[in-house]
Amino acid sequence: MLVLLGLIVAGAATVSGLRRGGIVRLGAVSGLAAVGTGVLAVVAPLPLPTGPLSYGDRSVGGPLLAGVTAAAGPAVPLQGIGAGTFRITVDYALQGDAGSAQLRSFCTRGPASRSTQPSASTSSAIAPGNQRTVMTLRCPAGTIWFEMTVQPATSLAVSKLLLAKTASG
Repeated sequence: MLVLLGLIVAGAATVSGLRRGGIVRLGAVSGLAAVGTGVLAVVAPLPLPTGPLSYGDRSVGGPLLAGVTAAAGPAVPLQGIGAGTFRITVDYALQGDAGSAQLRSFCTRGPASRSTQPSASTSSAIAPGNQRTVMTLRCPAGTIWFEMTVQPATSLAVSKLLLAKTASG
C-alpha cells in the first residue's frame, strides 16, 4: 500500500511540476495522512449493528437428539465482540420433560479459543414445546459462545438464535 502511495505521489509531483523539495513535503504529508487514517480505523469503536445477528439450528450445533444417555452439542463461537451487554434470544422446540435441556451462553476474553476460561456465563433450563427464552450476558472484549445439552430421551431444535448488543462497555 505504501508503494502504491509513493507511486501516486511521484506521479502527482511529475504532472504538477513540483521540484524535489516539494515532492518530499508532499510525500511526508501523504504518509502522515495514511498513518492517521490507519490509526483512526483501528482505534475507533465499531458501531452497534442496526439489528441482531441471526443464527439457525445447524450453525449453533443442532438439532440435538439424546438416546439412552445425555447429549451435548459443541460450544459454538457466535461472534467476536467488543465489551458490552448482549441479549441472546432463542426460539426452540423441545420434546422432553421440563428441565431436560439447558441452553448456555458464555464469553471468553481474546480470540475464539474454547480452552480459555469463561469470563461470564448465563444459562437457561427450558420448558418443553415450542418456546422462546431470553438470556442477558455482560462481557469484556472477546468471543460469545453458545452450547446446548439435553437429558436422555430428549430432542432439542433451535429455530432461531438472535444476538443483539444492548449496551457498550
